[in-house]
Amino acid sequence: MQGRLFPLPILNLVPPIQSTADCRQIGVGENGLYYAIKRTDDGFLIPLAEWFFNQLAHDIGIPTPQFEIVALPDDTLAFGSRWEGGTRNAQTPESDLLTQGKIKPEILTAIYAYDLFIGNIDRRLGNYLLRYNNINPQLPDLIAFDYSRVAMTFGIFPSGRLPAGTNTERTFSVLRKIHGYHQNNAEEIINKINSLPSDYPCLALKGIPKEWANPQILHTLYRWWECTRHIHCKRLMHLLSNA
Repeated sequence: MQGRLFPLPILNLVPPIQSTADCRQIGVGENGLYYAIKRTDDGFLIPLAEWFFNQLAHDIGIPTPQFEIVALPDDTLAFGSRWEGGTRNAQTPESDLLTQGKIKPEILTAIYAYDLFIGNIDRRLGNYLLRYNNINPQLPDLIAFDYSRVAMTFGIFPSGRLPAGTNTERTFSVLRKIHGYHQNNAEEIINKINSLPSDYPCLALKGIPKEWANPQILHTLYRWWECTRHIHCKRLMHLLSNA
């Protein structure tokens, strides 16, 4: 599991270039790096959801920024997502995300399958990062971030297809027409989740700050993972095979 022995101290906070509903501050860590900060004040389940679903994404091979438990100057413990360098805004009209052959469609499809599993209703173009590299500058890395609007942050758990008209469904519908759909990659993600141990949430959430650990939600998560996850995965496999 990703994580350091102690929270990363944040030396000072600055406003982001463009504030969002769930990220109102950027923190400068003692390591000199920048982090998008999300606190319980931004939504009492948001740090918990961000930690768990970033950890799950990391463990099944979905590309996601480095993330940390961070200690703010007032000693509040918050979720910190590394502010990635070398990236381009993925929602501009000239973005490579909207250009055929400029991203890896297998990764795009895998992210979509993961969003279906977690009930992420808000995967907009701006919730993808395109990170450019020197090895293959013509094909940027596609990274998914922001798990603040998943089902769990609304006190519920996913049970099937996302509601029609969500940002996630609309965005993927556009991107699918450009890049195609890779069923095998979608099914592989669901199979990986289905094969994880029944105590995976306990392992993934071990050591989180006590102020994040809403007992009712944790109990529901553990029960849902153990008793309903396999049924949910089966439904998604059928959905993805007919997508």
